[in-house]
Amino acid sequence: MSSNSTSNNRPIYRVAVLLFPNADILDYAGPIEALSHATWNRDRAAPEPIFEIHTTGRATDVPIPTGDAAPLKIQPSILIEELLDTLPSYHILVVPGGPPAVVQKVADQADGLELRVVREFAELAPPQDGTGLERVLMSVCTGAFLLGKVGVLAGLTVTTHHMFLDVLDEVCNKDNTGKKTEVVGGRRFVDAGLARDGLRIVTAGGVSSGLDAALHVVELVSDGDKADYCAKVMEYERRKV
Repeated sequence: MSSNSTSNNRPIYRVAVLLFPNADILDYAGPIEALSHATWNRDRAAPEPIFEIHTTGRATDVPIPTGDAAPLKIQPSILIEELLDTLPSYHILVVPGGPPAVVQKVADQADGLELRVVREFAELAPPQDGTGLERVLMSVCTGAFLLGKVGVLAGLTVTTHHMFLDVLDEVCNKDNTGKKTEVVGGRRFVDAGLARDGLRIVTAGGVSSGLDAALHVVELVSDGDKADYCAKVMEYERRKV
């Protein structure tokens, strides 16, 4: 996994979090929360961050339902077109989910921008910085449907929200390419390992599972102590499976 550097040469890994209308709030906010607490040191007054996090969407205001008559509006830090132009500089892509009808609407967009982000990220050449780490493509909940839609889950073991395991199985295996995707339940997240050279796939179960998957990513790029520290700061009881 390639990286930027801080002034003391400790790496900063760039994270893109995909946003779309009616995405589940905790699906993206949970990973952002966990990753934002990850630091190379434990100095809360002068932290040395491990991640640089960017949100991305196709519009300057992304409506998110809160149960109120007026939806919460999120302003992505960059538009999808800009992300696509700079995609090789990112090391982690987080894809949230939402109700299946919402995710299906994203998948059916005529211009296919969200699917293009997932596909092109998965096709990036392996990093050449000599760190020995890899890019991470991470989905939360039904966000896995978008990964399955573009075929990046073929031949892997993956998970999603327990209510929609059968839907993900259908999405991934309907074309019967010979590389069957094994969809499993009862897991907070599944690290499928390397889907190909330089790309690791991590799929999280429903909603709050994104916290555990994100802490797993923290451990991947640093160590377990730093991941545990993030959980402690969040007053969160980390689960590793």
